Amino acid sequence: MSKVKIKKLITDHHKKVSKFVVIGKYGRPYYKKTSSFKDDPMRNPEILHIKSINADWCDNDIIMLHACFNLLADCIESEKLLTDNRDWNHNEEIINSHKELEELYNWWMKRKKDDEQNKINDFDEAQYAIDNEMLIRLIKVRRYLWT
Repeated sequence: MSKVKIKKLITDHHKKVSKFVVIGKYGRPYYKKTSSFKDDPMRNPEILHIKSINADWCDNDIIMLHACFNLLADCIESEKLLTDNRDWNHNEEIINSHKELEELYNWWMKRKKDDEQNKINDFDEAQYAIDNEMLIRLIKVRRYLWT
């Protein structure tokens, strides 16, 4: 193979490489470069794109919050959870779950935007209590996060 072809292959490969937060064996986050064909969390559960964390280091409780709500946001945005052909009017439980997922998603989008603008203090007790409440609410409706 010629040097030109090898250089093109390397260049093409680097265009597909991205930076991801990965939770390691002992629960510690680190950044890992992986190729795009391996970066689908549905196919490779070792990788979870946490787009709302951009720090070099975060404590595990903050990672848990961001990871869970990132999964919700991905499910709604990428997999069209709330707008697909699913019958959300099947019964009262499903209707309420649909409303809850919308409320949680809207809260997360606002919180994420506020966090990006440095309006959120993760160590504030009131904010921490709100985050915990919303995380618990998300866990209660997790059964509806399939598409």
